[in-house]
Amino acid sequence: MPIVFVHGVNTRKDPSYDAQVAVTSNFLKRYLSGAVINGKTVSKSPTITFPYWGDLGISFAWGMASLPRGDLQALGGASKAGLRAIAATLKDGARSTLGNEPLTTMAKQDFPLAVEVLTSLLLEDPPQGKEADIADFVVAAQAFALANPSPNWLGTVATDEQLIGNLKLAVTQDNPIQAQGLGSMFNAVMLAAKHLKNSLKGLAGKAVDRTGDFASSKLLGWAREPLNENLGRFFGDVFVYFEGRGDKHHPGKIPDRILQAIDAAAADAGDEPLIIICHSLGAVIAFDLISYYRSELEVDLFVSAGSQVAHFEEIKLYHNSDRNIKLGKKAPTPANIRHWINVFDTVDIFSYACKDVFDRVDVDAEYDTRTFVVKSHSEYFKQARFYERLRARIDAL
Repeated sequence: MPIVFVHGVNTRKDPSYDAQVAVTSNFLKRYLSGAVINGKTVSKSPTITFPYWGDLGISFAWGMASLPRGDLQALGGASKAGLRAIAATLKDGARSTLGNEPLTTMAKQDFPLAVEVLTSLLLEDPPQGKEADIADFVVAAQAFALANPSPNWLGTVATDEQLIGNLKLAVTQDNPIQAQGLGSMFNAVMLAAKHLKNSLKGLAGKAVDRTGDFASSKLLGWAREPLNENLGRFFGDVFVYFEGRGDKHHPGKIPDRILQAIDAAAADAGDEPLIIICHSLGAVIAFDLISYYRSELEVDLFVSAGSQVAHFEEIKLYHNSDRNIKLGKKAPTPANIRHWINVFDTVDIFSYACKDVFDRVDVDAEYDTRTFVVKSHSEYFKQARFYERLRARIDAL
């Protein structure tokens, strides 16, 4: 099936990589199946290709030892960087004090958001070998939450453990998920929930907890490590790609690997649409490849989320960028891109709009990940809401 997903910066084959790929794949299958694009229909059981280029990206001689780790981080306790970002999302989204059962408190205020936080917890440190179970549960749980924003049993839940247990029962009763294989996965979720609870308890009375708005300079100080890591890898991967991309006849290592996946998908397309879905710098790379290296290849749908495609056109870094086209004109969208959907979150510092730079963008839409600056960039493809709205935009083309 001709769907190619090109990942962005800060993607490495760490313990969470396979689980996140499985989650994205399941979401795409659920929400894109049956979509009609250019008169061509996506199959009922599409296979998605994920060309991995993270091993060809930047590496750091001292393992990012230059990353500042100041006193502000200690103000909120010693939780892991990823867990700090999740705790911050939960804290900032709450309309009241979270108390001793933070997930339960959040669920009673906004059940779908609480399930999204659970997804982030599960993908932060997923049990190995359970990727398929994790993907099945995440997609089913978020679909359940969207369809049942206030389930009947929620009012009787008193603890985070009860919340997770009830959600498990609700999802496994109505979906073909093997509950027998979910034991170790739910043990991991329970443990992560406890770590989250301890992290939030560590904030009590600290500087980051006393600010009027948690997503403030104090929060940024507390959660600076994950933000700095993202920034460091972003700039590093940008340098690596543009310095080593080569040309049409001699593509560099990153273009060559992604082009192989695109070519294979195009060869398999048949009567189905060729779809290229990209995140972050992956969209910049894919745009460069489609417009220059494969300008003869028709792409039925190009999706860019949390990307910098327009930003790099403004600074004229693409092979086909024309320095004579600037303010007062718009750059031409490559003719071989039949439809283009661009999505951005205004709090995501890595995301940019496209319609004021390019002359043909079918959809240039804001999407609220309901997180904040440190977390937002990584959340698009973990949320059922994103895919639901993407499908609606596709159906409206």
